[in-house]
This record gives sequence, structure tokens and C-alpha cells, in this order.
Amino acid sequence: MPKNLPIFLLLAFGWLIYYYFQRADEVHAKGKYTIGYVDGAHWAVKSGKQIDYSFSVAGRAYSGGEDELPQMQRENARYLIKYDSTSPDWHAVYFTVPIPDHIKEAPANGWPEPPFPVPDKVLQR
Repeated sequence: MPKNLPIFLLLAFGWLIYYYFQRADEVHAKGKYTIGYVDGAHWAVKSGKQIDYSFSVAGRAYSGGEDELPQMQRENARYLIKYDSTSPDWHAVYFTVPIPDHIKEAPANGWPEPPFPVPDKVLQR
């Protein structure tokens, strides 16, 4: 094993952590909101049940998966998504914030703020 390998691995890991938090800051700063639709679930080896969801921005589809929360609704469920307006692949789903029934769809380019009351502490990263 090369003697510089541990240093290289440490630097690479540090860069990945920095990049992740930098992107999270951008989602927070450039964020817009839309509706995420629960598509199903699957079992993940490490974390248990994962919820699969999808959303669209400007006619383009995106998807993701997150850990299931206890007692969350899955059938016909819609939840709030916050995404980076310049790169919607970077997004966060709020399974604690269901979309009210009176909201039927989101604008093609999302909302600048949620169109219904959501406590600020829920939307903090």
C-alpha cells in the first residue's frame, strides 16, 4: 500500500463532505417547492424500507428514495419537495409535510414558497 494513500483518502473524503454541504446550502438558498408523489417502496439492505418518490420541474421528471417514517401515508400520498432551482437533481423531500387536498398541482417551475403554512423549523436544513 502506498504510504500516501491514507492522506489521499482523507482528503477525498473531506472534499466529498464539503461538496455535500455546499450543495445542501445551494438547495436552501436557491430552493423552490413542488409536489412529490409516492410511487412505492422497496427494502434496502442497510436502512430498511425506502419510499420511492417522483416529481417534475419544467416538464422533466426526477425521482428519489428516502427512509420511511413511522405512520406515514403511502397510498396516493403527496409530500412537499424543495429543490435547487438551477439543478433539481439536488432536492429534499419533507415526508412530514403532506400536500393539502385543495392543492391539485404545482406550477411547472415550482413555487418560491410553499403555498400553504409550513413551520419554519420544519424547512430548516
